[in-house]
Amino acid sequence: MQAAMLKPVSFSSAYASVDEYRLLTSTIRSRAADAHGIFSMAGPGGEGHSRGGAHLPLRIQLRGLFIELYIELRLQDAGPRIIGFRNTFENGQAPPEAYVRHVRDAAAPPGISRTQELPFGGRHRDLETAAGVRRSGILLGRRPLGDAVMWLHRNRDPKSTAHGMLVLSVMLCEAARFPALADAMSRIWMTGGRLPDAVGAEKFSNRHPSKGVGAPKKERGPYRGLVSTPYDLRFPSWGSTEQERM
Repeated sequence: MQAAMLKPVSFSSAYASVDEYRLLTSTIRSRAADAHGIFSMAGPGGEGHSRGGAHLPLRIQLRGLFIELYIELRLQDAGPRIIGFRNTFENGQAPPEAYVRHVRDAAAPPGISRTQELPFGGRHRDLETAAGVRRSGILLGRRPLGDAVMWLHRNRDPKSTAHGMLVLSVMLCEAARFPALADAMSRIWMTGGRLPDAVGAEKFSNRHPSKGVGAPKKERGPYRGLVSTPYDLRFPSWGSTEQERM
């Protein structure tokens, strides 16, 4: 089974409320779960299982700017990650001269003819190295997300582009993978800021998603005070509610 391109999700970031942001992260989480269920039908060791998951296009509008992110919904415990982006028009169509710029450790999304490889990989440590900043030091929130979209739209230098991808990776992919991180992110969505060391994204990357209905309500240790939503990316979320246009 080849990697699939899923139906796009749209998000307008400039004036998005915290509820709209939370809905976006839950939609990405739901899509990852559904894609995992579909690809797992190939069975362990099957072609679909070995090649990975699907690609979710996320169209972000920032006032008059439009970009399309490509989120790779990887299987097993890897979690979703951003592998590329391109500038688009308001209707989602790409200008004739637009390239999909993708990280060097991932192939371009399926069905894309005009591509350009970025000079860095898509793993967090690759983005941190290219951006010259650690995840614990980046600004997060609605305005920083808009700045990240602007950096990708301009794509003027690898450092700014990597910084933008790092911000978007934490705020979208990591928050979608770990509901407790999405809860923490929601508290600084309007005001902006850095996550405290106790709930930093770097520590979340070493944590497994919550394990089903019996998952504890409170996280202990470094995650004390964060509410964890019972959810398991290993199973499809049949009947889940999504908002395609936000």
